[in-house]
Amino acid sequence: HILGLLLLIQAGSAWGQVRSDSLRNIDLDAVLVVAEPIDKAYEVLREAGRRNQPLPSFQCSTAVKSSYGGGSGLHLREALSVSLFAAPDRFSERIYLADEHQGGRSLNDGRTAEVRFSVGRDDGIVPQERGAVLGKHFFESYADGNLDLYRSSIELPRLATVPIPSPLAWDAELQYRARVVQAEAKGNAVHWTVSVAPRTASGALLRGTLVIEDSAYSVVRADLELPAQSLVRYTQVRVQQSYRFAAGRSVVSARNFELIDAAGDTARTQILHDEYDFNGQLRPKDLGLAAVADDENAFDASPTDWAAARKIALDPGESRHITYQDSLTLFYDSDSYKDSVDAVYNKFHWWEP
Repeated sequence: HILGLLLLIQAGSAWGQVRSDSLRNIDLDAVLVVAEPIDKAYEVLREAGRRNQPLPSFQCSTAVKSSYGGGSGLHLREALSVSLFAAPDRFSERIYLADEHQGGRSLNDGRTAEVRFSVGRDDGIVPQERGAVLGKHFFESYADGNLDLYRSSIELPRLATVPIPSPLAWDAELQYRARVVQAEAKGNAVHWTVSVAPRTASGALLRGTLVIEDSAYSVVRADLELPAQSLVRYTQVRVQQSYRFAAGRSVVSARNFELIDAAGDTARTQILHDEYDFNGQLRPKDLGLAAVADDENAFDASPTDWAAARKIALDPGESRHITYQDSLTLFYDSDSYKDSVDAVYNKFHWWEP
């Protein structure tokens, strides 16, 4: 394969006009391309795989917002955690803030809430805490959404039944069809958009596009679909990932999963990773036995605490739902409500033999 492109600049400048923001569009049709776009695509993929290695041991901060259903059927889960990884394959998640909201009976103004509580002579009477049941939420720890393109094989046990070969693996050319679909010059680098697809229709491989910049040959963005034939409980999973550099390493900063199950119901999971730290020298035995651990007070944060700590904004519908549900929780925990329960309780005449 030819590893470079010989570009014959035609009249009118094949590189296009340079805009004030230093972004230039490279028109592949307006130049003489000696190396085919297919050859260039494989060159870019190979270099990205060769120059970027799987991450060593690290810790980072993780925020997740996961939702499915809507209206009275809304299920929403939020969590903030510290993600720990001890190379080569040991993950642990320490969740320090979490909340789960489930829609219930519709109210007159269209809002929904689910409040369950018990009545008894207990000064601490509050709505019962709902157990941390994932339901259709698939993400609980970093490993659950770790679509790591820099590894030759991608493992997502909660989404796919088998490992998925990466399009950046050294032998990807044998399994993937690839082609350059766009090139943009940004500063001193060219951002190559490369489409990838299985070589055979039945191939259990990724399908979509990668944007790779050629100064360090790191991935900038990825928009990919997981192979439907390998999915665990969904019929379609699409993931979009954004990357940045941390301590000289290319890391994922944001993930967005869109999922559809067999019934046609949709789910969405948004994840942010930041504050990567590679200086901890973590070992597998340092992480303990628990893959996921909740802090003792993880579910006890007040609405004010969440408003200050939340990293992924709620959309208007989610915000209205949570605000109303929180107001109900505060009401059932109020002194006036407890007094009214005591009044009702004291009216009971217990049967005595």
